[in-house]
Amino acid sequence: MRTRRWRERRRNLPRYASETGSSGSPRTSSSSASSQTSGRCPTRAPWVSSGTSSCRRARATRASRARHLHRRRGDGVGEGCVSTVPKKRVFAGIFSLRSVSSRSLGAKRDRLHKRPLAAGGSHCEPSEDSAKTSLGCNLPEQSAARDRRPSMSSVSFSDASAREEPPRRRVQRTLSTVERDALQSVLDVVERETDSEHTKGMSRFTFFLGLANLILSAFLLGACTESFWLVYALQALFIIGLRIRHSWAISKGTPTQPGMMLYYLDLCWIANFMLAFSFMAVLVEVLEERFLGSRRVGALNARAVSQAPTAGLIASLIATGPLGWSVFVLPCKMVLHDIANYANTWIHLWPVFTTLSLRWAPDRLAAAYPGHFDSLVAAELRGEGMGFGALMALASATYFAWWIPFTLWMLAHGRFQSPERTGRDTIYLRLMLTDSVAGANCGVRTPPRGTKLGATPTEALDDAASVAATMKYMVFHAFACHLSFVSSALCMTYIYVHLFFALAGLVFSLYLGSAWYDRMLTSHVTKKVRKHIAASTAKKD
Repeated sequence: MRTRRWRERRRNLPRYASETGSSGSPRTSSSSASSQTSGRCPTRAPWVSSGTSSCRRARATRASRARHLHRRRGDGVGEGCVSTVPKKRVFAGIFSLRSVSSRSLGAKRDRLHKRPLAAGGSHCEPSEDSAKTSLGCNLPEQSAARDRRPSMSSVSFSDASAREEPPRRRVQRTLSTVERDALQSVLDVVERETDSEHTKGMSRFTFFLGLANLILSAFLLGACTESFWLVYALQALFIIGLRIRHSWAISKGTPTQPGMMLYYLDLCWIANFMLAFSFMAVLVEVLEERFLGSRRVGALNARAVSQAPTAGLIASLIATGPLGWSVFVLPCKMVLHDIANYANTWIHLWPVFTTLSLRWAPDRLAAAYPGHFDSLVAAELRGEGMGFGALMALASATYFAWWIPFTLWMLAHGRFQSPERTGRDTIYLRLMLTDSVAGANCGVRTPPRGTKLGATPTEALDDAASVAATMKYMVFHAFACHLSFVSSALCMTYIYVHLFFALAGLVFSLYLGSAWYDRMLTSHVTKKVRKHIAASTAKKD
């Protein structure tokens, strides 16, 4: 049965080929007639006769190849495709595929899309069960999908960004000896700066301690204003004690780490020592009276108060004068982790708030501690009964009580102290060598900025050790302190001026501390590295 069908197909193929032509498209009537009259094979060249045996064998061979290709792809007509064209036309279309000249496979497929299936009017609709690999049904769909695919010229930047390329592997290379040495030198600079900050007390604990002390002081000042003097007394034992211990630890008598124990002879430190000692004496009186029921120490204090009824007023004048203005002149920055900077700010700023707390609520102070702050809660403490001249005279007398012995000590011994010669430093020498304005006014040739300790030029040390420079400094110190006593008299007359002065000093010190942290975390190390690179380049040149 199958052989009979194949014979019928073979007999029909020449007739269909004569009707459609070698390209598979239907011939016109003129072309069909000419081929019938000529009697030649339509698939061969015009000079080959259609009646020869070679033509018949060629047609049979091509038909056999078309049948074999159709069966191997598993897309025979009638298996998953519904065609309106007879089977012989489908075979003729496949037969025409084999007659295409040898070109690339993509060109053959593009040419096949326009051939018998579309031109002959066939319509293939793949069923759900049929495979989508049929040549006659899938190639047009693939061509349409390929035509819809955008070219690289038509892809927008958003589409191109959607197709992310896989990450490339980083090419690692070994550093050369020169690069390794350069990085090591930079690392050494960073490590030296880190060690320097650790030497100054940089740690998590010290930063936490400074921040906690600041917050606790602010809370206690508002919560128990009449007892803030007790907070100052306890903090003085702790902070001043740590500061002295720190100075003693780093004072090894070497030029790089000079002794700083002579700093504590300055007016600011002496005033804090006296104020802390007075408050500690009052604390002992309070504890003795409440737990022992006696006032032996209190009797001594009462006699001292009777002899000096203006002791509280003197403390307020010194606190709002030289101590408070030193925050702006020196200046003092609130560096929380550095005990040296923190203690310097504390001794200048906390006495201002302590005397303000004593003046803010004198009635509550007298009720909480009766008989212990008589001189502090007296009318003279609020400036009543004393004019501006009397306040200035009282402050001046207190200042010269310190100035005269200190000046004598400076002329006899203090002016000769230096890290290079004696291994000890003073506030006077440090100010002369670091402040160009103060040094120029006192006749001291200030060394270049950035000069390290131990490398101060000899001429600068000789200028600072002269009697003229020492006396100029002491006279200038006295003049500046008496200018500050003007604000002290105003603060004692108007308590809100005292409040504004205290808040201004606190804000200023906090701002300077913030600027210090910003510089250390951003540009300080960078400047050190650049300076190191410049020094290395200068050595090579």
